[in-house]
Amino acid sequence: MGTDGSQLIPWPVAPALRPWVRRIIGFREAGAPVLRREPLMVGCPLVFVFGAPYRLSERAEPSVLSVTRASFMAGVFDSFTMSSPMGPTEGIQIDLSPLGARLLTGVPMHELANLIVPVQDLWGCDMRGLEERLGNIETWNERFHLIESVFLVRLRSQSEPMPEVQWAWNQLVATHGDIRIGSLTEELQWSRKRLRHAFLRDIGFSPKVMARALRYCHAVDLARSHPDLGWSQIAHCAGYSDQAHLHRDVRAFAGVTPAALRTELREGTFVQAGHDTRS
Repeated sequence: MGTDGSQLIPWPVAPALRPWVRRIIGFREAGAPVLRREPLMVGCPLVFVFGAPYRLSERAEPSVLSVTRASFMAGVFDSFTMSSPMGPTEGIQIDLSPLGARLLTGVPMHELANLIVPVQDLWGCDMRGLEERLGNIETWNERFHLIESVFLVRLRSQSEPMPEVQWAWNQLVATHGDIRIGSLTEELQWSRKRLRHAFLRDIGFSPKVMARALRYCHAVDLARSHPDLGWSQIAHCAGYSDQAHLHRDVRAFAGVTPAALRTELREGTFVQAGHDTRS
């Protein structure tokens, strides 16, 4: 139980879902509403809410709570956002890889980029029916098992993304974005325009934007795991041109200064979803 009255209930992802689903976790917000800054994550959270809805911010004004959502899915973002429950609530969050979100929803990912969409806008009656069934179940285990079974059926009925796109995405993830986009197109014998178009459709942003996001997440992981490293060393290890370049990304993606981020990492108040999102 967190100091703000929140509780997290983790659930291991089934092996058959792991290529597409990074994390499944239940949550309960029992205390007073709290404002949270949600740092950039390289993936798409799908959230089923069974209590009070959430106030959320959008890309245009990431510091302003401007929309209200019950159950929702967020596309890939290129900035931080803010969230706050409007009262006691509980639900389940499924963190999908970008390709997993594409496969699960069938929606071109550029149409969801920087957007927070009600779940019923994705699968229509099927998603609404799943939301209602989850809300009527009393135990967490039953909820998790239902999600697994529905997702497995859904994923098996869809055509997987192009293997070339999966390969290029896995290369970006494996190198934490520190790879020349030209080397990907050369290996695939694709034009940059073709790869960019495929990434917009299946990932949400261009390879260049996603490489930047992955590089930033790697820098944060280094700062967390090696608190003795200075930002200049972290910038070098993460493939940044210089420390100032990293500082600009920290402000854009985390919404705070590097010094404030370092404090949050030290105190354990900074939470960034992992980004091992290959496939």
